[in-house]
Amino acid sequence: MKIIAVLLLFPLLTLAQKPTISITQIDVGTNTSIRGMSIVSENIIWVCGSNVTVGRSIDQGKTWQWIVVPGFEKKDFRDIH
Repeated sequence: MKIIAVLLLFPLLTLAQKPTISITQIDVGTNTSIRGMSIVSENIIWVCGSNVTVGRSIDQGKTWQWIVVPGFEKKDFRDIH
């Protein structure tokens, strides 16, 4: 009896789990490996990585502003807040 109940409820469980976000790969022409990410709000995202690169988006990742931090040329960033 339990097996029948599980088989009847399984389709309902799979329909209830709809993805709420999507992931899109971006290529913005920077030579960096992203190591850290901070999602501040629905629109604002900060990332950091190798080659002292920091990126910021204020439109949900549609466009990016990239900064190379002077004076840290031999460092790789691993976290951002």
